[in-house]
Amino acid sequence: MLFSRFWYLLLTVIATLCAAAALLGQGIINDRYDDSLTEALRRDRAALDVQLALDARSRIDRLAFVSVDGTFGSLLQQAVSISNDDKKLPALSAQVKTAMESHVKKLTEAGHGAPDIAMAVDNNGRIMAQLGPFAGNSPGSSVATYPLIRRVLQGYVRDDVWVYDRKIYRMAARPVMSGRDYAGVIAHGYLIDASLAQQLSENLQGASVAFFYGPQMIAGHTPTSEAAPPQEELSSGLAAALQVPELTSEGRTGLLTVGTSNRAMYSLLPGGAASAKVGYAIARTANGYTSLDNACCASTTCRTSNLAYSGLRI
Repeated sequence: MLFSRFWYLLLTVIATLCAAAALLGQGIINDRYDDSLTEALRRDRAALDVQLALDARSRIDRLAFVSVDGTFGSLLQQAVSISNDDKKLPALSAQVKTAMESHVKKLTEAGHGAPDIAMAVDNNGRIMAQLGPFAGNSPGSSVATYPLIRRVLQGYVRDDVWVYDRKIYRMAARPVMSGRDYAGVIAHGYLIDASLAQQLSENLQGASVAFFYGPQMIAGHTPTSEAAPPQEELSSGLAAALQVPELTSEGRTGLLTVGTSNRAMYSLLPGGAASAKVGYAIARTANGYTSLDNACCASTTCRTSNLAYSGLRI
């Protein structure tokens, strides 16, 4: 009788130790997996930032032939001496718009695609012609206070992200020359849309990408060829991400849980749009996590199954 009780006690101790080992092992594995996933998403974020920077550089370079067009520069230079109430302004604006439409057509024919918005600005910061939103407005509206325009008027090439007409544009701009003088600015922009999110997501191989504007998701892509968090999870995690202090102070969050157990990082885009909380989210699946139901003890032999975690392809 006493001997039987001893064995019961021994089996209880062994079972307790087995359960503790399984819990400890699962915790170590989950911690290691979290570390790997954090590192993977940091690399994703760095790679995405590089892709966006290269895209901006490409859009700036596309405008090079426009900035040295002497005829275009001469038209913008004439605008400086014409006031908004001068009857000559509409006719000059029409000429600038015709020239700009010709340049946009060349961009399209070169395979770059037509920009969603384009504008020619004189040295006073006034819009002399515009394609896209508000194209029908009278010429003379000022964008001189926009940081992008202000810097380009000083002779720099720049890119930025604009919230314009309640939409988000990736803007690029160059100064327009007339001889050796700066005559104004040529700027164009492309919408942040699903095609951009798809391109970035495919380059990251297995990560979901989404862009947000404040509390709303505006575009996103989830790869279908491999497991990745759905857009609904990135959207549901956005409200919590916007409350993270680091997003405001540093422009990015650390690792956050979205959905049941998937992981994501949220970042603000650089430039003026950051103040409007325009940014992107990157997420990867946490398929390495396993349930503790898979850890078991049978008889006097303790065995743990399915505790291995799958690696990330990064």
